[in-house]
Amino acid sequence: MSNAITTPAVTSTVLVELRAAEGGEDARLIVHEQVRIYTRLAAQRRL
Repeated sequence: MSNAITTPAVTSTVLVELRAAEGGEDARLIVHEQVRIYTRLAAQRRL
């Protein structure tokens, strides 16, 4: 497990790039859900 997640004193910058490549509307919906999941995770862990 990364020390940046478990230690509040560590400051880190996270850049996540998600793209809906092929798949049309389905791919867009999956990426939208992933963004929501990662945003909630970052908020919960105060990243």
